Amino acid sequence: MPERPPTETQEEIDPNDVEEVIEENVAVPGETPNQKPYLVENNRVRKGKNVLVGRFEIAYNQFWIDRHQKQTVEIKNKIDGVDIKIGALDRSIKEIASVINDLKRQGVPGGESLKLKLKEIERKMVVLKNEKDKLQTKFDVKENKMKLNTNQRDAVANKLIRHYDEKLEPMEGELESLATTLDETDLLVAVTEARHNGLLERLSEIEEKKTQVEEALKKIGMSAREISKFEAVTALHDILVSGRATIKNEKEDLKQRKAVIQKEIAAVDAKAGPYRDKKEAFVRIKSGRPIEMKLAERTKENEFTGQEDIKAHPRASRAEAAPASEKSSPETAPVKEGDKGRYSVSAFVGGWNKHLEKDYGAAATGEMIDLDDFIGATKLPEDFKMNSKDFKNIAGKYSKLRNKPTDKLNKTEKSDGVVDKFFDGIINSFLNIK
Repeated sequence: MPERPPTETQEEIDPNDVEEVIEENVAVPGETPNQKPYLVENNRVRKGKNVLVGRFEIAYNQFWIDRHQKQTVEIKNKIDGVDIKIGALDRSIKEIASVINDLKRQGVPGGESLKLKLKEIERKMVVLKNEKDKLQTKFDVKENKMKLNTNQRDAVANKLIRHYDEKLEPMEGELESLATTLDETDLLVAVTEARHNGLLERLSEIEEKKTQVEEALKKIGMSAREISKFEAVTALHDILVSGRATIKNEKEDLKQRKAVIQKEIAAVDAKAGPYRDKKEAFVRIKSGRPIEMKLAERTKENEFTGQEDIKAHPRASRAEAAPASEKSSPETAPVKEGDKGRYSVSAFVGGWNKHLEKDYGAAATGEMIDLDDFIGATKLPEDFKMNSKDFKNIAGKYSKLRNKPTDKLNKTEKSDGVVDKFFDGIINSFLNIK
């Protein structure tokens, strides 16, 4: 066997490196050292030496299974610890949010400082979630490696099991044949025993007749010697001796025949025993399954694609500022002559919602538009004016974004003139314009 080349010390042995070492250092007689002595050649185990190589492969994969399993357990424990921290922060967020809502409802100041604290907690939550993601990625990698080694170990074990099945097949066939022969012999014994019972009954009757003849001859004065030599008595005696000898010989023959079969069964079974043991050893290897460790499935975070609005904050002069009581709300602001056919966002949304509520009731709740959410999504000012065609187009895109049904909105799509007339009607009704 060639000398193992020196290798550098590594934290984790690469499986490919070990395979190369096997290739270089384990050679079957008649093969070159660099010829891979692995288990399978045309899906069959080649020689007994390769069974040893197979055992080495199983031990090698089991080593990595145990190592990866230990590492996954350690990572899982860390993930559980992070989950506990995330859960605690989540409870804190809910509690602080509840306090903020209470302060807002009661008109008590201090909510902004709590919101700042809330943001700080949310940042900590983000850090923990990032840490959990990294840990779970490591966990997934280790778990897959563990499963890969398990599958490789099982594949080698399966090939060795098939190898021993091939060894056992002729023996098991012979045992099955011998068992059938033994069963046939047992049946023959039972049949012969029944036949012997009938023969014994006939011999018993002959014995009685012989006794009767002897008694009759004794009464006429014949001696015992003369009686024993009497032809009829001699004939009956011969029949009895022959019958009993036949029964004895047949019993002995069947007994010996059964003993021979049982001896053969014992011999073949003893020969098959070691192969069964080796096969079962590999079956038990496959029963060592990795620990099931379930983690919550990860979901993608919703990515924010917008941007914050930056607005100017000019001050109106005192002369221009109108009293609060004289200001008109966006919903009830009069329509200027130059803006005919163009209405504010609030007028369109309010008119559309009123139309849905009046004509469809609760059935159209899902299609109603929340003004604040619409403004937040479109980034349009509440008093921005547009025509009905633009509103319908924007409302359709908004509904699609918010997964709202658009059945009622699509019913207005006939022609621009009809659409304008339709929205003019519902908005005029909403604004009470005559």
